[in-house]
Amino acid sequence: MQNTGTLISSSIRPNNPSDAIATVYAVEAKGGHHSYALLTDRDSIIKERREWGMICSVYNDVNPLNNGTYQLKYGYVDSNINNNLNWVKFVTGGSSTSGDTYWLDPIISVASVEYISPSDGDRYLLGDSPSGVNWGVLVKGDIVQWNATKGIWVVTTPKDGMSVRVNNQDNIIFRYDLGKGFWVKEKENQILPISAVTSDGIVFTSTCDNLFTYQLDTIYIVQFSTTNNSTTLTLNINGLGAKTLKNQSSAGLGDFVKGEINPNVLYNIQYDGTYFRLTKPSSDPTLVRYNIRSNETVIVPAYQEYLVYGDMVVNGNLNIDNNGKVVVINGSFNVGVGGTVSNYGNVQLLNIPLGTGSGLVSKYSVSISLVSNTPYTLTHNLNSLSVGVTCWNDSTQNMFYPSISRNGSNSVVITSTSSVSSATIVVMG
Repeated sequence: MQNTGTLISSSIRPNNPSDAIATVYAVEAKGGHHSYALLTDRDSIIKERREWGMICSVYNDVNPLNNGTYQLKYGYVDSNINNNLNWVKFVTGGSSTSGDTYWLDPIISVASVEYISPSDGDRYLLGDSPSGVNWGVLVKGDIVQWNATKGIWVVTTPKDGMSVRVNNQDNIIFRYDLGKGFWVKEKENQILPISAVTSDGIVFTSTCDNLFTYQLDTIYIVQFSTTNNSTTLTLNINGLGAKTLKNQSSAGLGDFVKGEINPNVLYNIQYDGTYFRLTKPSSDPTLVRYNIRSNETVIVPAYQEYLVYGDMVVNGNLNIDNNGKVVVINGSFNVGVGGTVSNYGNVQLLNIPLGTGSGLVSKYSVSISLVSNTPYTLTHNLNSLSVGVTCWNDSTQNMFYPSISRNGSNSVVITSTSSVSSATIVVMG
């Protein structure tokens, strides 16, 4: 078949490869790659210069969002080559609809009921049992995007390892696990350190980056600026709303004891949808303290007794629950300067007759000095081989544990690995 037009039998070329002339103007060629400043210039390309599959770049449009590279795709909307709706813009990186990449554009939310009036570009991840005229034929896990030009939902079928961010869920990326057959949440910033400040010891506030809602599976590591001045207190992070703090223990949720919060301790807090649940670090060894030092707080929970044999001194804080009790046996109860005691009426002084008869308690105590690794023989005259020995360092008000051996029914031998200038030894039998 003979071509029509001006026929040439060889290529059009300049006289010399270095001649500063062009052999063809792209905007005058049929098909190929055209380049224009404005989107309206692209739309004005005449039919005679259009060809399916051609490329056109827009580089300086009045709307910067229109700048980019487009391809004229056959059948995108219809087969009319002059229909400018058939121009499709190239999208770099994790493109929305092709499903050829493994990092997808963000989605609005996980949804199961088809939206009736979506906006162009709206994207959703289908949840359980999708329903609707178009979504009802799809499956859980598909990603759909509304194409207003074509009036259809464009579907991306997930591949193993694909990742997508869900805009209405903080700190979460979904990754598709082909083996499990569903999208798996991969948390970011699941543990957040914060500092809680207050002006009254009751209402605490804090700020934290990357936190826009209270999530149920986020753990907050909190340091309080001061102790609490009430049994009830609240925490408000980033102005998201003040939530009541509850003390979490093996007995469940409860209020705090005044002065229970220690500003030198890091606490774990988790939101349960209603309260912030505070979990205290593991408690101190369950040893009875005869002297509560100025920097210490001892808490006696509800329906528990704190038993002390001998004198008790409170220089710090002794917080007794309304239903708790402190019992001092054969001693005195002394509150030092700066010491505080809640529910003082729950302290009971009890005297038990001493002696060696049946059912009676015998006690011997003495203050001595111990030299490192030097045995000390203590005579207690309780006339019993079944005695208990407790040793206290008077300087630190802490118990210590020397080597103890019974030397007959009326004495014991004490050997300490370190020197103690003043030690109180209590022998009970």
